[in-house]
Amino acid sequence: MRKATIRDICNDTGLSMGTVSKYLNGGVLKESNRKKIDAAIRKFDYRVDEYARGLITNRTKTVGVLITKMNNLFYTRIISHIEAFLYKKGYSTIIKESSGDLQKELDSIDWLISRRVDALVIIPVGRTKEDYRILDNVGIPVVFLDSYIEGVNCESIVVDNENITYKASDYMIKNGHRKISVIADMNSPYTANARLAGVKRAFRDNAISEDSLRIYSINESLDESYQITRKIVQETDSTAIFASNYISTLGTVYFLNEFNVKVPDEISVLGFDDIMITNLYRPKLTIINQPIAEIAARTVTRLFELLGDENAERKINVLECELVRGQTIAKLD
Repeated sequence: MRKATIRDICNDTGLSMGTVSKYLNGGVLKESNRKKIDAAIRKFDYRVDEYARGLITNRTKTVGVLITKMNNLFYTRIISHIEAFLYKKGYSTIIKESSGDLQKELDSIDWLISRRVDALVIIPVGRTKEDYRILDNVGIPVVFLDSYIEGVNCESIVVDNENITYKASDYMIKNGHRKISVIADMNSPYTANARLAGVKRAFRDNAISEDSLRIYSINESLDESYQITRKIVQETDSTAIFASNYISTLGTVYFLNEFNVKVPDEISVLGFDDIMITNLYRPKLTIINQPIAEIAARTVTRLFELLGDENAERKINVLECELVRGQTIAKLD
């Protein structure tokens, strides 16, 4: 069967090529004309040639998304929401994984640009503006998620990491905890450093020496967080663990569950990101919850604002988190 063309739509509706083309490219028409075109599209099973349209409009209606690791459920849930929001706007996504490797990330950025994506959403691996020279003259909107890197010409969507960890740490301190162990994921230094800054500020404001604070670094590793939790429970006198991201929370929960550590009687626990298994843990975790749907919605909103105005100012979008008080922080005498 012959593939339907735009001329078939014109002949069937009696409308001009310009009118039909305007509609197919997102233009607004009179309701009567729109209905005629929609009926003809269904009649002929017409499919828009997106490649040809992209050559004309300089838009492919695709967004490239770069995620560090697919097995990080926090990130994949954000990307899932972003994909759903983009789909509603008629856009497709191309998702690639950097595996935490900067060169692979840069190669993927180059590949996505060569496919003429309209915009990029990146959970970055790099740490300095020099790492992202490839974005200097990219000519399309770029959004960094969960990170801000000074000097890179892109939008950033982050949460108020320092203030929420200050609030959470102050809550533990007000419940009598002075010896707190923090598991920090240094694979995301912007986020980790902001969260540690909040913890340290809470210690200072409560006139507690930072010598009582133990900080353990991991690199987005479930096994590392599991082993560090073992060390904290078995080898230190910490009264509380602050697992400061999703992976460290998961590793902590795995260890506590496997060895039947009584929480909060033996040790108190504060987690990050209320997702799946952490939500199932009993007693109910005291946890910091990030607004995943809001992060995704803000990302897509800003993408389309930037697509509509290439001179729009790039900015840092800071969203609020929530401290959900469960039953895993003991009140000490």
